[in-house]
Amino acid sequence: MNDRTGANPGPAEPGEDDVHPARSSFLQRPVRITSPISGEKLRAGIIIVAAAAALAMAAGVWFTAITHHNFDYDEIEHAHATWLVAQGRTPFIDFLEVHPPFAWWILAPLTRVVRNTVDLLLVLRALSAVGSAVMIALL
Repeated sequence: MNDRTGANPGPAEPGEDDVHPARSSFLQRPVRITSPISGEKLRAGIIIVAAAAALAMAAGVWFTAITHHNFDYDEIEHAHATWLVAQGRTPFIDFLEVHPPFAWWILAPLTRVVRNTVDLLLVLRALSAVGSAVMIALL
């Protein structure tokens, strides 16, 4: 009833009334989309995927910082103290440091294997990163 007289104008184009019965009944039925996953499981899955993506991005940023960041003064200080211990010097007697010497004695043999100073700093940084990752994992 599109005109003012109230009369049905009929189909706009020929063949519009000739709709296939199966197709018309399909279009008239309400379509309900169901998921085999419940709402809580779906939310938990989204949270897990988001957390995994955030951890992957954080690991990427961390790796980039480890491999491309300038050396910190503490890194150089620890590397030098490690080298001094490897040379036979005694911490707090032969040289002054403000950090506990435990790591220097453990890492001193490493200075005999890695002779290049920059390579030694990178190896020490990598060991520090592994130690930090282990500590974070233990939390």
